[in-house]
Formats: sequence, structure tokens, C-alpha cells
Amino acid sequence: MMEMIRELFKRLRMLFGILRKEHNKQALSHVLRNLKQILGRLAPKKGGGYIQFGSGDPYSTGRIMEAAAFLYPLYGDKIEVTPLFDRAELKTDLDVRGRFCLAQVVFPLLGLLMDKDVRRALRELRELSET
Repeated sequence: MMEMIRELFKRLRMLFGILRKEHNKQALSHVLRNLKQILGRLAPKKGGGYIQFGSGDPYSTGRIMEAAAFLYPLYGDKIEVTPLFDRAELKTDLDVRGRFCLAQVVFPLLGLLMDKDVRRALRELRELSET
């Protein structure tokens, strides 16, 4: 058990060492900026409604709520999400409007892949995961 914890801390130190490099800080900043831009473009412009859901298993419902919490800035004031921990059920009444173009997602992602700092950071992270 202690060996696993030591190995975990060793990998975390290596990860933070990679993230402290200046070019990796720039890459992370570029990734976060593009991710914010993509999420802003994907957010519905108008609409509202509610979603009630449950998987029958409280753990699974909680995990789904974790993902929903991550996306909360996109739907927070428009859609009401209610988890049902005691039964498997899905009820919705949504009216969501907006525009979506695949290019709004593809071009920023291609820009990230073309960035040499992002490619270098991905390469270093891949090497870390292989060790």
C-alpha cells in the first residue's frame, strides 16, 4: 500500500514538474482559452426547461451529477436539473435554441494541435504515462 502511495506521489511530482515549465504553462493557457471559447460557442442561446433523471443506483446518479456540475456554466440559469436517487427514470421538457456549426469546434481544436507548445506538452505527458 505504501509503495503505491509513493509511486503516486512520484508521478504527481513529475507531472507538476512538467507543468512548471514555461512552454507548458503557455500550452495550458492556450488549451484553457480555446476550451472556454468552444464551450461558449456550444452554449444554447435561448431556451429552458427541466430534466429529472435517475439511474436506480445512487452512485451512478451522483457520477452523472458530477458531469452535469462541470457543464453548469452552460445551462445554469436556463435548465433545472433534478437527480432522482431512488429510482430509474428520465423526464424532460426542454426548449433549447441556438446555432451549432462543426467548424466552431474543429478549427480551435486544429489550432491547438498545430501549436508547438501544446504538441510538446502532449508528448511529455505521454512519455510520463508510459513510464
